Amino acid sequence: MLVGKAATIAPTKAYPAATPGGLRSDVAAIYVLNNLGNQWSGTSVKTKTKWAKQRFKPVAWDGHDTAHPDERTTDADGNAEFPASPRGYCVYAPVFE
Repeated sequence: MLVGKAATIAPTKAYPAATPGGLRSDVAAIYVLNNLGNQWSGTSVKTKTKWAKQRFKPVAWDGHDTAHPDERTTDADGNAEFPASPRGYCVYAPVFE
């Protein structure tokens, strides 16, 4: 809670989500929520450095534009831009081969 300041809602927000337990303890997903009503928007996410040059595949998405989101690959530092459709969301999961 902010005290003495007006709270604002960011138009696009990413929520890294780790999976509790499961088959692999290092598996996680990135959930992107886009509150903008008229355009695709994303946010830069810094993942774990062990995910440098890691591919992430969209596994679930919806919104005002149902086009298939593109796969993303992190850079050498584990950073990438993850977008979602207008008034929509996208869940990206790492691809292990």
